[in-house]
Amino acid sequence: MRSREMEYALAVEVASPKRSHRFFYLFFIFLFLLSAAVVTYLKSPLSVVKSIQINGTIDVPASLVARDLGIQVGDNLWQISATAAEHRILSDFPIVQSVDVTRSFVTQTVRVTITQKRLVGILDANHSFYQILSDGTVLTQDPTGIGANAPILSVTGNLSVSPGTRVTNPGLLALCHTIGNVPAGLISPFSEFNVEPYQGKLAIVGYTKDRFEVLLPIDRLAVALQMFEAIHAKLLSSRVAPGLVDLISSQEGVYKPY
Repeated sequence: MRSREMEYALAVEVASPKRSHRFFYLFFIFLFLLSAAVVTYLKSPLSVVKSIQINGTIDVPASLVARDLGIQVGDNLWQISATAAEHRILSDFPIVQSVDVTRSFVTQTVRVTITQKRLVGILDANHSFYQILSDGTVLTQDPTGIGANAPILSVTGNLSVSPGTRVTNPGLLALCHTIGNVPAGLISPFSEFNVEPYQGKLAIVGYTKDRFEVLLPIDRLAVALQMFEAIHAKLLSSRVAPGLVDLISSQEGVYKPY
């Protein structure tokens, strides 16, 4: 009886290593097949870009963004660097405020979503005109000054600018920032804004399309623009002739006919 038990134990000891080896063989075969499947997938049409979607472009043509993206239909989705593409667009297009590049492996699509800075005016400088953004960045030269539906911005005195750089005049920077952050309806009555000295400090002088002149304080420009909107509407309803509206001497505004 004891002899049979010993034989059974020996048989178990001999069989166990065989089952263990078989398990490892199967495991390695599984890994090999999995690796082969992954390689096949990566080289198959299922892993390449089928389409590129660009959303949110207004003043930047989608064709230029697509060209600068560095990604083409047919590229491998796994080899695309979304971060590098985002940095490239932000660097090459100053008008872009933010960009998000995402990949969809299900639809094999690259999506580019762009948010751009607001174009706030046409800058009169260097005896020419330039488009200027809400952060004070100067864009391309606009020789005619009519390339955008925006007011002309200027400063009293010399102002040297070059495309791709930000202006340094504090009054002009404040003006650009304010225009970029207030409703367009507050700006639409104006054809021009000029930054100039007034009573020992910088101020904004605005000129409306219906020939009103408006003195605006830089430190509370947004509030003053809202106040002028109400004053302007009241003056027009009363059929008052154009004149000067002073919002520096009084926060409520003082009207003086020409």
